Amino acid sequence: MVLDTGSELSWLQCNTTRVNQPTFDSNRSTSYSPINCSSPTCTTRTRDFSLPASCDPNNLCHATLSYADASSAEGNLASDTFNFAGSDIPGVVFGCMDSGFSSNSDEDSKTTGLMGMNRGSLSFVSQMSFPKFSYCISGFDFSGVLLLGDANFTWLTPLIQISAPLPYFDRVAYTVQLEGIKVSENVLPLPKSVYVPDHTGAGQTMVDSGTQFTFLLGPAYNVLRNEFLNQTGKILRVLDDPNFVFQGAMDLCYLVPQNTRSLPLLPTVSLMFRGAEMSVSGDRLLYRVRDEVRGNDSVYCFTFGNSELLGIEAYVIGNHHQQNMWMEFDLEKSRMGLAQVRCDLAGQRFDRVAERDAPMPHEEHGDSKWAVSRHGIRQLQSGWADGPAYITQCPIQTGQSYVYNYTIVGQRGTLFWHAHISWLRSTVYGPLIILPKLKVPYPFVKPYKEVPLIFGEWFNADTEAIISQALQTGGGPNVSDAYTINGLPGPLYNCSVKDTFKLKVKPGRIYLLRLINAALNDELFFSIANHTLTVVEADAIYVKPFETETLLVTPGQTTNVLLKTKPRFPYATFLMTARPYVTGLGTFDNSTVAGILEYESPSFHSPISIKKLPLFRPTLPPLNDTSFATTFSNKLRSLASVQFPANVPKNVDKRFFFTVGLGTSPCEQNQTCQGPNGTKFAASINNISFVQPTTALLQSHYSGQSSGVYNPEFPINPTHWFNYTGTPPKNTFVSNGTEVMVLPFNTSVELVMQDTSILGAESHPLHLHGFNFFVVGQGFGNYDSNKDPKNFNLIDPIERNTIGVPSGGWVAIRFLADNPGVWFMHCHLEVHTSWGLKMAWLVLDGKLPNQKLLPPPADLPKC
Repeated sequence: MVLDTGSELSWLQCNTTRVNQPTFDSNRSTSYSPINCSSPTCTTRTRDFSLPASCDPNNLCHATLSYADASSAEGNLASDTFNFAGSDIPGVVFGCMDSGFSSNSDEDSKTTGLMGMNRGSLSFVSQMSFPKFSYCISGFDFSGVLLLGDANFTWLTPLIQISAPLPYFDRVAYTVQLEGIKVSENVLPLPKSVYVPDHTGAGQTMVDSGTQFTFLLGPAYNVLRNEFLNQTGKILRVLDDPNFVFQGAMDLCYLVPQNTRSLPLLPTVSLMFRGAEMSVSGDRLLYRVRDEVRGNDSVYCFTFGNSELLGIEAYVIGNHHQQNMWMEFDLEKSRMGLAQVRCDLAGQRFDRVAERDAPMPHEEHGDSKWAVSRHGIRQLQSGWADGPAYITQCPIQTGQSYVYNYTIVGQRGTLFWHAHISWLRSTVYGPLIILPKLKVPYPFVKPYKEVPLIFGEWFNADTEAIISQALQTGGGPNVSDAYTINGLPGPLYNCSVKDTFKLKVKPGRIYLLRLINAALNDELFFSIANHTLTVVEADAIYVKPFETETLLVTPGQTTNVLLKTKPRFPYATFLMTARPYVTGLGTFDNSTVAGILEYESPSFHSPISIKKLPLFRPTLPPLNDTSFATTFSNKLRSLASVQFPANVPKNVDKRFFFTVGLGTSPCEQNQTCQGPNGTKFAASINNISFVQPTTALLQSHYSGQSSGVYNPEFPINPTHWFNYTGTPPKNTFVSNGTEVMVLPFNTSVELVMQDTSILGAESHPLHLHGFNFFVVGQGFGNYDSNKDPKNFNLIDPIERNTIGVPSGGWVAIRFLADNPGVWFMHCHLEVHTSWGLKMAWLVLDGKLPNQKLLPPPADLPKC
């Protein structure tokens, strides 16, 4: 069925004589019931049909539907039982059509019917009583997405309703108020009255997914046509044929050579609504007319048309311009939301969400166990949706599904989601961008464009096999074969010159780069040749801006930076490179990933060959440059303003001292191990290497069946004191256990994490689930509880969810345990987590209802 927000009646083809087309056979349904023409459904509820319903010879309610593209359908109204989301809905009214005509033969061959989604009483959404629905029309070979329920995107514009009947006003259409149109940055010089319906209702603006293109009333169309023609006159050849008008309403067409692979850069056309904006760019602005060839040229037409030439007294926004826009219709609050997305990716999960309820789609899987975490989301009262396997949930088994439901409270910025079991996050990850609340600006200059840059690792081998072999042999796992930027290794690797991420920019603009380190096992330096970056956010927390040429981002951390491009075309291209910061003694991937920063050419007459331009490469710090890493991290400070305060706990209820580092475990009898001195590598916190349970900690805690699952007495200090950063002890063995630290609700915590040099000092990026924390101090050597707290920063410390414990040093953090549940803390170097460098905090319920963990969802996976 075709989704049509401009139509009311849903219908199916019921003519069984039609060849090669799916049809609905009413004789095979036991609940099918035709509707009599004297029934209230026929006499009253069809009042908004374009043509009145009538009686057929059998006294049945007959409907004839006609559409703006000259297609039509004809048949009888009936009711039947529809099965939706596993439930039977009886008495749903629809059309059982036995004849019709379509001007588009391709569409007719694909379509079994139509789903009417306007506000009429017989529409599908009205009969089902859905308060909200949304959809995304893909511009790729992807069918799109329909969501019946909340999507909650940020840009919202009210839906206009007029109760009085007017001859040219469609009362059941989704009408919005168009307030202006701009081409690039040029707003068309038209008064707002041009866009307002007159006393007859003519001039309403309708959002219609059933219409292909967008049509404007004559006065607006003519000005838009002239402005677009003016801005494209030097880059495109106009078709000079007054007798050719595409689809009877589109008279601005161009000639493009048939061997052209891509259109030149076109100006963006933006439709400006009250509180929202829809931007149309690229190939959505021109449409190649099939079978229209002039010599060696194809005919492309401007995808805006003159509605008056079609006899339509309205502005109509069609589906072509809704491609890759998330379109949300809130019928309760009478408003429409829209956001630019990739529909093929939105079909997997929403990667841009507003600061509201955020349901994650079902995770359905093949032959593996799965769990997915939203890294950095606080998960207030929704610990069941946190994601780490065997901590807050059992893994999702083959054939199972699980919906992660959670509410984002008080957070905005760049985070990410990733698989949270074994090493599956090597390929399963993506950005999670929380937009500010409506009309709340950034505390820095508004960027021209926002671009996520995700660092990852490329393995030629199966990562599950790599870690499995390493755990069996006790040695270090094989390292990755390359790093990636947005999944692409770049030109510095022998076989991936074509697989290079390119960031195309305009001179004199400000871009917000959202940097995410999703790599498994390496902290990364990042820089762009000949450009300075301004750091404005870390781990979804605004920071005091500072400039730098190079950044350090550890696995699990995110950093937002402003890139100000050069004021004029630089006649050069620039590498964006990242390579590891290494402090340990083990092997690592000593390679560099690169993307290309490329400026748009200033000349359309003689495009500049990018291959002939000089390519500049940045100078990154040495691989072991701890001095740079320390200086960079010390620059990060919270805004600590009235609007964005740094609410660091001043009074501490409980203080903890944890050692973190590597160690060893004995090799099993009759086995040869590849760790130090024939042992197995291990890692620990307070010398306890975490043993993963076989049931989820949160589930066992909530059900009161924790006995035998975990020990609630994690030590507040190391069981053995020694010179942590000096000469390592001879005994490198760790103990093993599943132990958690129990905290009463609202406990203020100070935690010092001390690196150890047992198998060599090494930086450890520690991530705490369920909380943000403040980094109040850090230093090198052994932490001194008498001297070091005097230098703690309690004014504007950086607030994070992941922090690197310095190599051969310590870090002190503070947080408030105001989130009931079981919360994982672990090293975000995945190999260290696999070796046991992890533990959990158990925060008990408070006294108030909003201080208690809610019951588990019905579909929580079972172990």
